[in-house]
Amino acid sequence: MSNAQYNNSEVSAQKVAYNILRLPMSVSTSAATYIPTSPPEERRWVLKPARELKRINDPTSTECFEHNILDYYVERPISMRDVTLASFAASYNYSKTIPRGNTHSNDNDEFELETGEVHNTDGQDDNADVQDDNVDAQDGGSNAVIRNYIELQNSDGYICKRKTLKVIRFRRYRLQQGPQNYYRELLMLYFPWFDEEFDLLLVDCDIVFRAHQEQILVNRCEFTSFDDAALMETLQNAKDRHNEPDIEDDPQHALENPLDEYELDEGM
Repeated sequence: MSNAQYNNSEVSAQKVAYNILRLPMSVSTSAATYIPTSPPEERRWVLKPARELKRINDPTSTECFEHNILDYYVERPISMRDVTLASFAASYNYSKTIPRGNTHSNDNDEFELETGEVHNTDGQDDNADVQDDNVDAQDGGSNAVIRNYIELQNSDGYICKRKTLKVIRFRRYRLQQGPQNYYRELLMLYFPWFDEEFDLLLVDCDIVFRAHQEQILVNRCEFTSFDDAALMETLQNAKDRHNEPDIEDDPQHALENPLDEYELDEGM
C-alpha cells in the first residue's frame, strides 16, 4: 500500500534526483528505533518474501511473518538474561549474518530491527564497541561471540553492540488510559523477561511492577529524565495557557468603557 501511494504521488524534481542518486533525504545525529509495546492483537507484522513462504512445507505453520525486535530479544543468550528490552533495542544492532570484511564501523549506519535487514550506507559493517583483540572468538556452539558479534539462540542471527545508544520510541500508554497496559509496558521495557505470554500477559502487571518498582525505575532513568506525571503536568499547563483568552479578544473587556476609571469633575 505504501509503494502504491508513493508511486502515485507528485514529488518535486529535487526529491526525484535524491531518489535516483540514492542520496539520504535527511541526516540525524541520533539513530532511533521503534519498539512495538502494544498488545499482540494490535501489532502490525511484516510478511516474509514470497520465495521464503514457498519454502514452508507445513500448511499449518504460522511462521509467515518476519521476526522483529521482540523475537530477537527473546532469543538473546542466557548470559544476557538481565538485559532489559529497552537496553537491548538501544544498545545493539542486529544482522542475519556476520558481514564480511572488518567488523568496525560507526553508529551512523542505517539499520532496521523490525525486519532484520541491514542497510549499510558506507560499505562498512555495523557498530563494534570493542576492539578485535579484546574479544574472545569462540568456535562452535550457540551464543558464540565471533568478532564482536554475539550469536542469538536458535541460530536466529547476530547482534553487535553500538558505541552510542539509539533513541527508543514506543506506544507510551498513560495510567489514566488503562493501568494494565501502563504497567505492562513498563515491565516490558524496563524489566527482563523471556516469555511474553507468561511474564507479561498472564500476570497482574500492577502487582509485579510494585514488587520490582525500584529496579524498574532505575532502569527507566537511563532513557528518560522525568516521569510521566511531570510531563503531563507541563503539557496541561501549556494547554491551559494556550486556551486562556487574550485581553484584547475578551468580549466582556471590549464592552467596558476605558474612561470609566476616571471621575467627572463637576466644577469644570
